[in-house]
Amino acid sequence: MIDYIEIDSDDIVYCPILHDGRLKKINILSLSKIIYVCEECELIWESVDNIVLNKPNDISTVKEYIRSIGITMPPFIKAEEWGKYIEHKGYLRLKDLECFLKDKKIIKI
Repeated sequence: MIDYIEIDSDDIVYCPILHDGRLKKINILSLSKIIYVCEECELIWESVDNIVLNKPNDISTVKEYIRSIGITMPPFIKAEEWGKYIEHKGYLRLKDLECFLKDKKIIKI
């Protein structure tokens, strides 16, 4: 389990590994599945549970992750084509973690 969660003044959650990138919520459109991606180190978490348990996915990029779950993609994707596969849904916020944080004091602002 993570030692603490770092948030900014807007309650956006930072990467529990390096603490320098915010966690983006990415919707994989064909599955309607949200994954969480650090905007700096690009680590991927498949669930909020995995963030709290400090269990990132071992796949290093969003493109590799999408392919690993069986979605066919071309080898090269232009920036304007990403919208066919994923949708940015904002950032993970403290309220998204509330069910895990009751009775725990692991927040740093």
